[in-house]
Order: sequence, then structure tokens, then C-alpha cells
Amino acid sequence: MGPLLISKNFIDIFSHLISSDIKLFKAVIVDNEGNSNNDFYMMIILNHLSCMDDIKSVVEEKVFRDDSKSIRIKKLSINADKTDNKSVFLVKEKTSYSIVNEDFKNRGNKLNGLNFLKIS
Repeated sequence: MGPLLISKNFIDIFSHLISSDIKLFKAVIVDNEGNSNNDFYMMIILNHLSCMDDIKSVVEEKVFRDDSKSIRIKKLSINADKTDNKSVFLVKEKTSYSIVNEDFKNRGNKLNGLNFLKIS
């Protein structure tokens, strides 16, 4: 998964996380006719935490011929003791998973385009 594209409204709500949990880069969106929009930013989540609960999570591991491995997480459970009370982070075992805490979710519900799934 690549960087996330976010609005100025997102920045207003989550400005307290800039520098400690997220990094922002100005983005310019240009359409096929050359029209541009400068109201968005690319967001990088800085925290990568190894916090998957190996006992409660259900994971399928695939081993390839070259001995490289890939995992498919069927059920994700997070060990809260390993999250350092971060508001937003990526799961190191599967960095395409962005995890947020309850406060982040409650603030994010004020924005369009964010969808949250409950995990254990």
C-alpha cells in the first residue's frame, strides 16, 4: 500500500499527531486537462509496531520455492501492551494494515472517506 492522500480538514483535526506519529508532504493533483488541486497532502505513518497477538490472530503462511514467506491474516488481534499508546500505527507483520486508537476513530468520524473496522 502506498502513502495516503489526506485533506486540510484531516490536518486540522489531527494536527497534534504531525511529527510524532505522521509526516506530511504537499501533494498536487493534476487532471488530464491540466487543472490542479493543491488542497491535499500525502501522509506517511511513522510508527511500525510489532504488536500482532500471535495466539489470538489467525494467520496463514505461504512459503515459496525460494524460501521467501508471505502471510495472510484471516483474523487480526492486537496485543495492546505492545502499542505504546500510539494513536496511529502500522502493524509491522503486515504494513498494509493501518491501526488507530478509539480517540483517532472518534475524531475521524467527523471526516468523509474514512472507514473503520473493529478488531480485537
